Amino acid sequence: MHIDHIIPKTFFIEHVRNKKRVPYFLTHLTESDVNHDDNLNPSCISCNKWKSAHDIETFRNEIYEQVRRLDIYSANYRMAKKYGLIQETLKPIIFYFESIK
Repeated sequence: MHIDHIIPKTFFIEHVRNKKRVPYFLTHLTESDVNHDDNLNPSCISCNKWKSAHDIETFRNEIYEQVRRLDIYSANYRMAKKYGLIQETLKPIIFYFESIK
């Protein structure tokens, strides 16, 4: 288990100062709140490494684009899809922390 910064440390001050790409639930943060509990989330290792310095919306889009990229660049994927071994399910990407009340 890793701890992820929802607003990446790399861009935190810029995003908070300009209110750019700040999720609605983090608009109360100030420039010194990079490690504030509200900006931290538990994350599996692979997701945290993959997210890297992306903000949450860019990361969401990266996940969503995987099916399209597989279809473009992977002959194995296209063959499996052609023979009904894969069924694409395009749906909104909802992270766990967004699904809890």
